[in-house]
Amino acid sequence: MLVIGAAAAVASLRLRDVVDRILAFGVVAATQLTLIVIVAGGLVHRLDRPVVAALTAVSAAVEVAAAVAFGHRSVGRPRLGLRRAGRQHPWTALLALIAAAVLVWRTALVLLLPPYAYDGLSYHLTAVAEWIQRRELVADPLSLCCAHYPGNGEITFAWLQLLLGNNTLVDGAQLPFAVLGAVAVAGLARRVGVHDAYAVVAGCLFFLTPIVIEQTTANYVDVIVASSSLAAIYFLVRAYEGDRPLTSIALAGAAAGLAVGTKPTGMALVAVILGLLLLHGALAIRGGLLAPGGLGVRLATFAVPVVAVGGYWYLRNAVDFGNPVYPFHVGVAGVTIFTGARRVNDILTVPDGLGGAPWWKQVAHSWWSDVPFWRHSAYTYETRLGGLGPLWPWLGVPLGLSTLAAALRRRNVVLLTIAAAVVVPILVLPYQWWSRFTIPFAALGAIGITFTLGRLGGSRSRALLMGAVALLVCAGIGLSLVRVDPAGRGRVLTLADLAKLSTKPGDDRSIGAVFFPEYRWVDRVPGGATIGVQLEAPQIRFVYPLFGPTLGRHVLALKAVSPGALADEVRTERIRYLLVGRGSRYDRWARSSPSRYVTVVADNAGSVVYRVSATA
Repeated sequence: MLVIGAAAAVASLRLRDVVDRILAFGVVAATQLTLIVIVAGGLVHRLDRPVVAALTAVSAAVEVAAAVAFGHRSVGRPRLGLRRAGRQHPWTALLALIAAAVLVWRTALVLLLPPYAYDGLSYHLTAVAEWIQRRELVADPLSLCCAHYPGNGEITFAWLQLLLGNNTLVDGAQLPFAVLGAVAVAGLARRVGVHDAYAVVAGCLFFLTPIVIEQTTANYVDVIVASSSLAAIYFLVRAYEGDRPLTSIALAGAAAGLAVGTKPTGMALVAVILGLLLLHGALAIRGGLLAPGGLGVRLATFAVPVVAVGGYWYLRNAVDFGNPVYPFHVGVAGVTIFTGARRVNDILTVPDGLGGAPWWKQVAHSWWSDVPFWRHSAYTYETRLGGLGPLWPWLGVPLGLSTLAAALRRRNVVLLTIAAAVVVPILVLPYQWWSRFTIPFAALGAIGITFTLGRLGGSRSRALLMGAVALLVCAGIGLSLVRVDPAGRGRVLTLADLAKLSTKPGDDRSIGAVFFPEYRWVDRVPGGATIGVQLEAPQIRFVYPLFGPTLGRHVLALKAVSPGALADEVRTERIRYLLVGRGSRYDRWARSSPSRYVTVVADNAGSVVYRVSATA
């Protein structure tokens, strides 16, 4: 029903360009999914499958009715022309086939592996489990760091969990967003004058960026933010070109709302797009192409969907704490604007050995690590140095800069708009050196490379450049596929390990059985059991595995301050298992009452698991 509703909504918009339609479908589907879950879990407090299905059916019915009313049949059927482009440009066909093969491979990993990404297990998915068990969008009581972060990305995870009733597809939530980002990059390349065939190449290059590949099966949100941002930039460009500007601006607002509702860093994108809308509008007013009142309409058309799609989390924080970006403290020139318990500088990290170095040195150090790619270790979803792949420093940076220089000389407003919307948000925020926070850079590199390809005079020159592109892309792919590394001292899987796993039943492919052996005991815990966990114990890294793949177990944070209080808590909450840090106060209290607790795991990476006696 979600697909039907989104397709009908796009049909009612009567968009003629094929890329417009594809991107609009992706943005509308993600927006609809987000708003349905927010209504179910945040407003009516009934986040379960029947309510979500009912809301989806109602919205789909409204969208189908709108499509019929607006006469979608009057719009001609767009054509991609991929088959003709593949025949005329074999390099395009080659890269498209490689991208399709990687897409199939990552989809297979989603079906084969349980969730494994570090932050996903520590807080992204824990929030999802709490939402679904409590049937509302609560602030995660099991998170020590991130309970009040925006949660649009987690909403996607929750929707997939609700859809199947298990976490089989949850770790693939970012995969369709990677495809969405690739289509946006291809569309942006077309808008700056790149031939359709090379525009497809640009999209493939983005999708085949190592950090994008690795993140497609990780329960992180960086690809969601990057791809939503690129879709917003695409529709901003379409509005500038004058093709149904209000529709394009509204879609840009929805895409930007997805980004800002996923990470606060999306606020920088929103600010930049608003600035560009003001600039373009002022120039249009000056040229007599837009009435002064029309600028206000455009700004409102952008702002309303941004707030509707991305504002829920900030509004909730403002109501609860008087600070929309809680728990962070916000101040300017020593003047406090919002009071919070944490400062951004307290959580920032720098590349190893470059503490205190200016940001540009950190960036150069990180990018240089991709230059000698033959010595680079395997890429992972958390790759801290490099990650944009060998293509970026060897060709993306030089050809991207030369393309921008040409845009400045020729006053190519579209290309300059794209560059400003990508670069400025990254420059004003931290982590310019960390690839998973700078994924849109890969889009600029892809556009620069394909822009250059279209302007090379001889076929031999184009063949040499495409050959170099293919070589560097394949090198990056190879370093992305050699292993699956869960990080955090988990078991690293090689291709041989993955082949063995493919023959095992699903019950033998749990988080504990595959990646983190200290959680194997969870597989023996019966469904419906309640597990008490000591959150502040540093030896206990993850909470999400305790819930199980179907979220059939309950998990509570231990709060007792004395042995007697612990006994009361166990009895009142019907706790049957305790996961505590070895040597902690809970460990001592449990050992002091052997008749009440039975040790089932004596030593597990510094943690201890106690099973509560049936007579406790």
